[in-house]
Amino acid sequence: SIASDSEGNAYLAYDSGRKFVQKRGGGLWSEPSTNCLSCNGEPSIAVFDPNNIYIGAGDIIVAGSYDGQTQTWTWTQHTAPGGDSSSSLAVSSNGILNYAWAGNGGIYFSRTTKSHDLSRWIPTPVLALPGGVYPNLAVDSAGKAYIMATHEGGASRTAVFTKEK
Repeated sequence: SIASDSEGNAYLAYDSGRKFVQKRGGGLWSEPSTNCLSCNGEPSIAVFDPNNIYIGAGDIIVAGSYDGQTQTWTWTQHTAPGGDSSSSLAVSSNGILNYAWAGNGGIYFSRTTKSHDLSRWIPTPVLALPGGVYPNLAVDSAGKAYIMATHEGGASRTAVFTKEK
């Protein structure tokens, strides 16, 4: 998964036996940081700014920051409202974290109720796409969520899409 911040830095989250994240700024990549040893599934990354980086995988989200002076990462692990092996994160312009995941029966959606506070989620996750798997999530400038996923039915797969009203 890849994301960027408003300063033009790129961030990668990937699984190479363990979850890693790297930052590219000034033409160089940082050393990889192991950030979520207990996460399951492929990681998804969302970046608000260098001090608010989020990585989700399954039912775990880690929040972190990167200190360019010391070239060190700091991570805090949080329990997500649900999740299976595939998930997607997006952060709105006001710092609200949005999360979509594959769960029992489809793609579910939730979001934090306070900027940069992973302890406060909407009380009941929404079943956004029944039967969907492998979600991809985006948020527009008004904070509305858009979710695309694969729908598996029999021997075929189709892409499905929904947007928040």
